[in-house]
Amino acid sequence: MKKNIIKTICFVCLLAILLGSIHAVFQFKYSDGIKQITQFYKEKENSIDVLLLGSSHSFLNIYPEILWRDFGYSSFNLSASLQPMWSTYHYLVEALKTQTPKVIVLEGYRLLEQDDYASRGTIIKSLYGMKWSKNKLEALKASTYRKGTLDNENDLFTSAELEEFEQLPFEFMNYHSRYSELNEQDFLPYYGDPSYEYYKGGMVGDSVYDEYEQPDIESYDKEPIPLSAKTEEYYRKILELGQEKGIPVVTVIAPFYILNQEYRIFLAAEQIAKEYGQMFVNYNELYDAIGLDFSTDILDAGSHLNRCGAEKFTHKLGQMLQDNFDLTDHRGDSRYQSWEDGAQRYTRAYGTMNGLTEIESGADYVNHLLAEGQYSFAVILNGTDEGVSDEAAAQINAVFEAMDIPNETICDGIWFFENGKLQWSNTDREGFKKAHRFDRYHDVRFEYGITAEDDESAGFFIRNDTDSVIACENLLTIHAYDNFSCIHADTYRCDADGVRK
Repeated sequence: MKKNIIKTICFVCLLAILLGSIHAVFQFKYSDGIKQITQFYKEKENSIDVLLLGSSHSFLNIYPEILWRDFGYSSFNLSASLQPMWSTYHYLVEALKTQTPKVIVLEGYRLLEQDDYASRGTIIKSLYGMKWSKNKLEALKASTYRKGTLDNENDLFTSAELEEFEQLPFEFMNYHSRYSELNEQDFLPYYGDPSYEYYKGGMVGDSVYDEYEQPDIESYDKEPIPLSAKTEEYYRKILELGQEKGIPVVTVIAPFYILNQEYRIFLAAEQIAKEYGQMFVNYNELYDAIGLDFSTDILDAGSHLNRCGAEKFTHKLGQMLQDNFDLTDHRGDSRYQSWEDGAQRYTRAYGTMNGLTEIESGADYVNHLLAEGQYSFAVILNGTDEGVSDEAAAQINAVFEAMDIPNETICDGIWFFENGKLQWSNTDREGFKKAHRFDRYHDVRFEYGITAEDDESAGFFIRNDTDSVIACENLLTIHAYDNFSCIHADTYRCDADGVRK
């Protein structure tokens, strides 16, 4: 009998390990929901002072790296795309199991939610990354419609949607077919990207959407419009939970192209926050104070902020936190090294810390890369057979002088530097392929050929570790990689006029 019990226990343990391994491989790995909460579970207990909650208007608009860089605040952006207030409430319940933040910042864009149930994709991104617990079951219950609850359900949902609701609590039914999509990253720690070791939930967007003009808030009707009943219920739950735990909850509305009706709903939400004695800041009333420019700082038609706008907004948010709360500047504290590493990766990846984007001269650019010692880079020439102007020739000769390489004849080729030294060079064309591996997860490949079907001209180009092609159609291209994060840091380009593009 005792042996049978031991065998049973061992079997159950092995089965649990096997199922856990299968789940880790097959589970969805969305970067706008799943990855945030998965990484959150890895944070040390009570290490997060500022807990950021909300939807994509939180993770695209508020950068923990900037809150650390500018103020030394340990923050985490625990959010997911289109996340409704009921899912945000259960995220807060989950977060407070291991963290006691000094302040909770709720980005309240989804206070506009009018529906009582989220879509399948929203539920998956919000809840499938959560660990199984009573809280997760309650979150799924709040998010999914139960067939037969309403008499008019066939008017509200299609038969396929009703079937999806029934399947959503059973995760394996939704991701078991992913076997055809699996790749190497599904089996590797941190999704094949070691930078996730210090990932804090934010996401950077670099596009510019310039179709919007700044809203004229002053002309808007100021009569509040009530929140939907379910949204208000869970917004109050969030405020009440913070009150119960003695943690202030600050509701912020990140800048976006706000319509009058949306503004009026936020006015009603502000009244609710004041009932609980909590702060509510609608940053759409503070465009000028932020320094926001709708022609340069908007990412997309959903009016999220791009990197330029998000940096401005995050800094302004940090100033508000600094002025109103007693938060600790943890910079220099080794216990918070992952925040420091994340901030360094951010600044290096986007070329802001060492001013790469501001350098106009190719020679100065190379000298900067060599002096810093933290970059690998490739100098690529294409199209020299078509003739080179005196201005461009002077630029190229200055670059080669900076690299300490004699350049008697200007010709197409690639010169690759690492740790301040020339590692290899190539001027052969047909059939040329050469790879460089930075670490286990990141490599870059250099090739010669045609990069697009509709382009008959061949040239040297780059293929990165996601197999994306980076064309080097300019006369001179200098492609820089950060040795710390092993990712692309910046690119310098110039054409026949010798001027940086």
